[in-house]
Amino acid sequence: MNSMYLDFVLETAKKVFATEDIDPDTRFREDLNAKSLSIAQLMSAIEDEYDVEVPYMDISRKKTIAEVADFIQALLED
Repeated sequence: MNSMYLDFVLETAKKVFATEDIDPDTRFREDLNAKSLSIAQLMSAIEDEYDVEVPYMDISRKKTIAEVADFIQALLED
């Protein structure tokens, strides 16, 4: 996993979820009680940062911060 993407997702998630208690293994539903609005905010930040279109259904299926970072890397490498 590219640490640049992981760092971005970690920092963005800390802002979206208003907590510093986030690491690569943090789970959206179980640990952050993520709602669809929070996922949409994270998705929007990714789209703005990397100038890509992120399908909501794809990102909403990711369970952890690390999975989202891997998803971004795969999306940008295509």
